[in-house]
Amino acid sequence: MRRNEGFIFEFISMPVIKAFSSATAILVIESQIKVLLGIKYLVPGLISSVSTLSSRIGEANMADLTMGTFAIVFLLLLELLERVARCEKRSKALRVCCRYLATSRNTLIVLIGGIVSYIWLGYRETVPYSLSSNAISSLPSFTIPSVTIETPERSFNFWQILQELNVGIIVIPIVGILTNISIGKLTPKGLVDTNHELLTVGLCNMFGSFVQAMPSSGAFTRYAISTACGLRTPMANLYLGIIVLLALSYLSPYFNYIPEATLAAILICSIFTLLDFKLPLRLWHESKRDFSIWVLCFCVCVLFGVEVGLFVSIIVTALHLLLLWARPEILVRIQEMDDMQYISVVPGNGIYFPAINHLRGLVLKACTQADFKISVVIDGHKITGLDYTAAQGISKLSSDLCRQSDASSSILLILYRFPEHLQHFIDVTDNLVFCTNEAKVKEFLTQESLRNGHISLNAHIRASIDLGYKIDVE
Repeated sequence: MRRNEGFIFEFISMPVIKAFSSATAILVIESQIKVLLGIKYLVPGLISSVSTLSSRIGEANMADLTMGTFAIVFLLLLELLERVARCEKRSKALRVCCRYLATSRNTLIVLIGGIVSYIWLGYRETVPYSLSSNAISSLPSFTIPSVTIETPERSFNFWQILQELNVGIIVIPIVGILTNISIGKLTPKGLVDTNHELLTVGLCNMFGSFVQAMPSSGAFTRYAISTACGLRTPMANLYLGIIVLLALSYLSPYFNYIPEATLAAILICSIFTLLDFKLPLRLWHESKRDFSIWVLCFCVCVLFGVEVGLFVSIIVTALHLLLLWARPEILVRIQEMDDMQYISVVPGNGIYFPAINHLRGLVLKACTQADFKISVVIDGHKITGLDYTAAQGISKLSSDLCRQSDASSSILLILYRFPEHLQHFIDVTDNLVFCTNEAKVKEFLTQESLRNGHISLNAHIRASIDLGYKIDVE
């Protein structure tokens, strides 16, 4: 039997994912601007970071800014080659060459930056811009995961780590999974098996802990860079894994020659593609509710962090779905059939317990306006589901339609075209009947009109003849 623990992650709507990715792009770009300027600091929050950057703008290093600006211009120019590669008028050799140059632009700028730094250090002791550092050579060793943490200030045992993380023990894994699923939904197919994601991420983190690996999860920056490099299938992950292992074994010392401003430029140019402000403009015209969710998610993610924004957006989305269940579309209006008026009620979806009081209120309001003189017909052909509470509420609705204690003064409640498997939930009362066809509805309306004195006996005889009944008049 297949387990479906991942269904809860399906509550992430596309506006939430787009807002989440756009907010992440804004945060990443802002965090890399300080690297382009050669300013180093670490503060939480966008507002605090922008305030700190503004106060320390005078410390900007022109060499880092020059290197970063050159890298951005280089990447943008090579990206334009993709247009040449798609032009059928160009020769095949030129299009192939342009395609490979455009696809490998990130690798080329890293190589150029590393070569420049290597040559510079051959003549000078230092370079005027910041370089990457602390690249550890060789593969990690296989060992039992450590349950203690040693810092210059103090040491933490396992229980102290749990106390320090607090609710982060639950929040951090969920945010990691949500990021994976969000990235998966940004792909062209947009299909994600949440159970596979849960299993895969769990196994990666479990086995990765034996080689001192960082916690594994998706990253919008990595997705943006992969997309910019032309990666299309999961096979790319195997290729990237092999390249990383080879790089750790043989190329780690050369990572120290890569300028930090070059890496910042790659992140900025790649993550910029995740910014999508066309969607909110479309939502503003087509769905104000989805637009509000997008704005809420985007603002909370930018101001308070992506994990807070994502959780708030999921809660708002769940509340939105609950609102749809509690207030489904119900069309109530007065219609006529052979000059006999009745109140037509057409629920547009399943009726569950949060919505039954809403349904009863609409019907009673219509009956009050009609002075409780005409019958009520609930057309159930669109109802896809009905729970016990809602079924009992419909039965109680028939009692609501009794203005006095005796059934003779009550309004008839006709349940028309209700699915048979839902009818057994509803208790039948004196003024509640089921109908499967329009002729039967017409018969009941005629009987009610005759009982209430709305039509004469002759009119009743004509209506009965129209229905195909034999009438004996003495």
